[in-house]
Amino acid sequence: MPLVHGRIRSYSDNSNPNRTAYLDHSGHVGAVGCGEAGDITLVDAPFDDQTDAPDHTRYVGFDGDREEAVVAVRTSGPLQYVVSLATALASPRLINRALTDSRLESLEDLPAILRDARCIGGLSDEALEDPEALREAFIEWGTDLEDLTAKLSAGEYEDRDRFRGSIMRSAHGLAGSIVHLFDALGIDVVRELRVPSGLDTNSLNELATTISIATAIQSKYGAFACYRQLFESREEKRQSALSPTVDANDPLGTLIGSVVVRGEDIYRLRPKLEQSLETPAALAEDAPEFAVLVSLSTVDRTAYASAATRILQFKNLRPTRETISLLHA
Repeated sequence: MPLVHGRIRSYSDNSNPNRTAYLDHSGHVGAVGCGEAGDITLVDAPFDDQTDAPDHTRYVGFDGDREEAVVAVRTSGPLQYVVSLATALASPRLINRALTDSRLESLEDLPAILRDARCIGGLSDEALEDPEALREAFIEWGTDLEDLTAKLSAGEYEDRDRFRGSIMRSAHGLAGSIVHLFDALGIDVVRELRVPSGLDTNSLNELATTISIATAIQSKYGAFACYRQLFESREEKRQSALSPTVDANDPLGTLIGSVVVRGEDIYRLRPKLEQSLETPAALAEDAPEFAVLVSLSTVDRTAYASAATRILQFKNLRPTRETISLLHA
């Protein structure tokens, strides 16, 4: 199995039960090897790292030479999934490495496209002119999410459902904003979701629904955010967004980057996830006539070969056919 994790290098306070740590080389390469651009890959394999412990560590990795970002988070339910994904993407280690001054200065999309087509939040005039202000805006957004989640856990709210809903919307917005910005900068992004075994059917169904919504938010048709165009229920949000001109010969949007869903009994998630991906939410009235088709696949020999080649290349070695066959067995 190419997804192997060794020691981590944590950069946050060890007292934080939801800290972020840097993903090691083999973990980064394994996730990338399993990912298929524009699709979701199901990996039937256990995970053995600190995400199994009470301190649910989030992992991030970035390869500047390959313009490649990886986040790996544990997810047993909707809230944990979207908040962990968003705060991992907004972690200082990833933001500061990916959103460098030089990369941001090379950004070609106009502010109107970034704000009103891709629907990237946090892009004030100051943030667009000052790379440091933009980085701080995303990091602060992630920190605020962590604070709100702590308040939810402590019962510091008047209406739990409303408060939880506001956290979910903010987390979806943050994750979608960073994924779309990475895409505008030419940075590939792989999301690895680690699902513990033994979840009940209701939990799996809720998780499948949330994954499908996140997939729509993190998809694009040209430079347009798909969820805002197809499924947004808030009229003011739809009215403020730019609308695409749909090419009848090319009416399909795509998932940005790739998603890897990993777990020892992940096959149990597949039926509901397939169903949810077809209809993440109710289609908005007068929605543009395009669709996003995201297929589900399982990890194959190619993924093992890709991961093994990159891991051994690090040591100036190359895998043999026999080695790949043994790993794939």
